Amino acid sequence: MSECVVLVRQARPEDQDARVTLVRLGLAEYNFPAFLYFFLQEVMLQFVLLCCAVLFIFFSTPLWICVLPGPALAIVTYIGCTCVHIELGHKHKRKVRDEWVGFVAELRGPLVHEPHGVMPYVVSELDADFAPVTPTRILGTVSLSALWGPADGLWLHDLTVHPQWRGRGLGGALLQASWQWALRGSGLAEGAMVEALVSRLQGSAAALLHEQGWQTRGSYRRPAGAGTALPVLRLSRILEAT
Repeated sequence: MSECVVLVRQARPEDQDARVTLVRLGLAEYNFPAFLYFFLQEVMLQFVLLCCAVLFIFFSTPLWICVLPGPALAIVTYIGCTCVHIELGHKHKRKVRDEWVGFVAELRGPLVHEPHGVMPYVVSELDADFAPVTPTRILGTVSLSALWGPADGLWLHDLTVHPQWRGRGLGGALLQASWQWALRGSGLAEGAMVEALVSRLQGSAAALLHEQGWQTRGSYRRPAGAGTALPVLRLSRILEAT
């Protein structure tokens, strides 16, 4: 197994386009899972069956036409999920400009075209002298912004690792860098809260946050239209030195 060096550092303004592109790529990966989740919800299936029954019973429509509402609704649902994720990608560009701080995982040295079988050697900015000077590609990103509401705290969002580089510790390294900055660079007192929201479609992100000491504080159902909703977990971690 070959190795490469990945430097986890604070994001700079010139990283914005690469970070936005990476987040959009991550969102696009949820198009099909989101489609399956929403299309298979009970209310959607009931709507399809109702349409088929009305066409068949009241209008004596041929059976092959009666089943058309199902594929039609499936197409509309998939397009809707795709459009929502595209819009979220556009919003991310605005959120990057308003963040307190961001971090990136940057590949250093020769470009690795096929990451399969490559184990990255992850270093922080403190160990940057050990990394090759030439940056090649941004493989991961995360943002910290001011927490909504009157309480002092931070909001962790848009944690993304390139699909081909997942499972190699980059997400955990980005979370750790964010946490160290929150402790030492944010100016917030101990006891402040760092929060994140994770949807049902982001199970791997929720598992990673739990591994690093985050706790589930609650959940809610985010309305998604047409009587559907997406379960969302609210996770948080109290700002305290360990």
